Amino acid sequence: MAPAYDPTSPFKGVKDLVDHNVLSLPSAYIKPFEKRHNPEEVFEGIDLPCVDLQSKTAMEDIKFACEEWGFFELINHGVPEDVIEDMVKNTHTFFNLSTTEKMKYFSEDVFNPMRFCTSLTPSKESYLDWHDHLQHWFKCDNLNNHPYPNIPIHYREVTKNYVKNMQILGKRLLMVMSKALGLHENKLQETYGNEEMIVRLNYYPPCPDPERALGLNPHSDSGGITILWQDQVGGLQIQKERKWYNVRCNSNALIVNVGDQVEIITNGIFKSVIHRAIVNRNLYRMSMASFFNPCAQATITPIQELLDKQNPAQYKARLSKDYIGDIYNKYIEGKNVKRED
Repeated sequence: MAPAYDPTSPFKGVKDLVDHNVLSLPSAYIKPFEKRHNPEEVFEGIDLPCVDLQSKTAMEDIKFACEEWGFFELINHGVPEDVIEDMVKNTHTFFNLSTTEKMKYFSEDVFNPMRFCTSLTPSKESYLDWHDHLQHWFKCDNLNNHPYPNIPIHYREVTKNYVKNMQILGKRLLMVMSKALGLHENKLQETYGNEEMIVRLNYYPPCPDPERALGLNPHSDSGGITILWQDQVGGLQIQKERKWYNVRCNSNALIVNVGDQVEIITNGIFKSVIHRAIVNRNLYRMSMASFFNPCAQATITPIQELLDKQNPAQYKARLSKDYIGDIYNKYIEGKNVKRED
């Protein structure tokens, strides 16, 4: 087992390692041989299903994508370009702050309203992922009282605006997904209760040995739905039929994927999918993931209208916060959600 991450060590996150010109991959970040990214086993760029949210076929297209892929590109999504651009600038500015400034927000508590961390929960992980992140856990009805970094100066207002737009988009997607399931349009929203949103800003610096490291371990997302913005560097890979595929970058699209809790709520009709992030030797990569999740106190269980004798419940009921907490408090790997036998 690799040595545990020590937040009191001279190096605090992977950007700090790069800034100190560390030329070899620290042992804590070296993945076991069988868990590494093997370029020879990855199929070149795959085109995800593309959904035009303004299209008359949007509902049918989302249904197909959620059933067959668990991932899709989303265009004409309604989030203004300048809102995204301002958030991208925000994120770059934060990660280029001094390590001392960023470490003011260091925490491994997944339920902390705001935390800076490297990997995911490094003290609990056997092998660390090559990325740093700033994560916000928002109560969407209380953005004003949420903590924000003091620097950059406009961070609070820019982030609030971004979250409001992602919240609108998340609700719109839930409505379309509800209708695609043959339910009334507010059904998924009702199962969510007072929705919450985790916004995770991810920063992947150049890695001195990318063949032996990963930016993010293979996993399925633990929440409801994820809305992802990524830059044009590339690095996202999805697993389909036990094969890995590079996801092509589309500057005009956001990427949406089904999380475990929506798989549970839909009784497996919509499916979460294993994915990972790889790193490279020369370029920084950045992504912004918005996890549109049920209320922490919501009971996550299959919707009754989707059940009958031929389609009994496939998953046990659990509180949303317990499901997410259990996943974050272990080494994240593979598909998290399990069907009942």
